[in-house]
Amino acid sequence: GEGPEPPVGLNEPAEVERKPACQCLRRIDRLGTTDDFSSVFAFRRSLRSEHFQLLYRPAGLAFARLGVVVAKKLMGRAVDRNLVRRQAREAFRTVRVYLPAFDMVLRLSAGLGRMEKPAVRAEIDGLLKRLPE
Repeated sequence: GEGPEPPVGLNEPAEVERKPACQCLRRIDRLGTTDDFSSVFAFRRSLRSEHFQLLYRPAGLAFARLGVVVAKKLMGRAVDRNLVRRQAREAFRTVRVYLPAFDMVLRLSAGLGRMEKPAVRAEIDGLLKRLPE
């Protein structure tokens, strides 16, 4: 033989849960050029939370892309800025297949102070859920 037979019903499409081929955040899922960022800022559509602003515009692509802006003026230490960026990318990565095809820029608009990581993540998740369809 050619190996063990799969369990009955496993090959039926209705029984198989479909997952995206890649769970990672690829380079094409991020805004990369100054023009990408500028076009989102120029479109002037945004959502706000206590510490963040999520700017967005319809993308010319079939999927969503994200850029993150964390000003040194608001978060002095590079380690803190990078932590916010990682939190934002991870929040985006976990829900990107459900998001509308927008180019988005998440901008820190107020200092976080001693805010805990789960609270930062929850605030970012809340903004992503409020995006229009």
